[in-house]
Amino acid sequence: MTQRPAQAADQELVKALAREVVRRAAPGELRSFRFTSEAYFADPQRALKGDRTGAGVVGSGVTEAVEALSPIALAVSSEVALYLVTSYVARGVVKGGRAASEAVRRLIRSRSDGEAAGAAGPILELRTAEERSEVRRIVGEVVARNGHSEELAREIADALTDAGPEAEPEGS
Repeated sequence: MTQRPAQAADQELVKALAREVVRRAAPGELRSFRFTSEAYFADPQRALKGDRTGAGVVGSGVTEAVEALSPIALAVSSEVALYLVTSYVARGVVKGGRAASEAVRRLIRSRSDGEAAGAAGPILELRTAEERSEVRRIVGEVVARNGHSEELAREIADALTDAGPEAEPEGS
């Protein structure tokens, strides 16, 4: 049986990364984030199905149902965290899963609740253009696989890696 990313990546690392995405894009969801993350880790597929009946603007421009952002942020964060942890171990930067998770955790730029939506700068302090490109690819793949818009993928990718011409090649 193939491990789901939510099981393969450190749950606390995934939650920390997803919480920053939610803080940036839909700060109103922070009140229910703990509950949503528990539901996600118990059954990711069920949490991702969620209620998509809403269609209003969330946070700083995301056009998805409010309760749909936290589960997709958790799914994206699961795969991004898994990629980064695996990358650090493969490069020999750190030895072992826990040390790799801690190294990736240090890449996360946590914001205070007061900064909330629209805070400047990327959530992840990635070191290379290759890492930024791969994180953006992962975000696009996870968001599309779960039936969400390219606009949502772009917003999450921009929040994680920083928006701008150097972050995403023209024509993407």
